[in-house]
Amino acid sequence: MLGGITAFAFLIWGLVRLALWMRNRELRAVTIAIPLIEICGAILVTATAYYGGLLVYELGVNVAKTAIAG
Repeated sequence: MLGGITAFAFLIWGLVRLALWMRNRELRAVTIAIPLIEICGAILVTATAYYGGLLVYELGVNVAKTAIAG
């Protein structure tokens, strides 16, 4: 669930950045907002990786299936 939210958030952010790039504009109102949004995105990716690691290493999600099949 969190991985899907992270992917969707970066998809939207990429589209916003693409639109700004295509218009070739620098908006002074978002000059401060852009780094803040990117820092929040980095935090979101870190949280996704942390909880994904918990699923695998502590709860063993999908580990048994891979071990049996492999």
